[in-house]
Amino acid sequence: MRRVCAGYDIDFEAFWVRRETNAFTLQREMMKRGERVPYDDCVVLEQLAEQHTLGLVSSNQHATVKEMLTQFGLADLFETVYGRTPTVEGFVRTKPETHYVEQAMADLGTVEGVYVGDSACDVQAAHAAGLDAVFIRRSHREEYTLPEEPAHEIHTLASLPTIPGIASSV
Repeated sequence: MRRVCAGYDIDFEAFWVRRETNAFTLQREMMKRGERVPYDDCVVLEQLAEQHTLGLVSSNQHATVKEMLTQFGLADLFETVYGRTPTVEGFVRTKPETHYVEQAMADLGTVEGVYVGDSACDVQAAHAAGLDAVFIRRSHREEYTLPEEPAHEIHTLASLPTIPGIASSV
């Protein structure tokens, strides 16, 4: 992005601020219009939160993550929540980097846990942070190739409580 901005004589720092503002605004409006909604299997999160301590780490902007959790009534289910800061440094620290995962683990006072996600960077971040990875192979990920093997693979969050050995440690 720096090269493209330089090629068009655009101030990169100003561009980045505008980009981040536009991204947040667009996603907030998509949520309000019902174009961006949680997956149906997120209903299991309430059950999981009753039995386990949950944290959330996203590569999306922190403000967007908080907006989504609030708008869809999920905010009280997580003990700690991290999205990236709307800076270049925050972007660089996203998964598969472990910066935000490690912050969440510190908040939760643990070095053990299970990381559940639906992308290769989730599996890589889990492994790099010393966590078991559970990969959700959602319908849009059927042909998706993972560079590393997760400890478990499921097709829906609803299956998470049924995984032997994980149900008691989620």
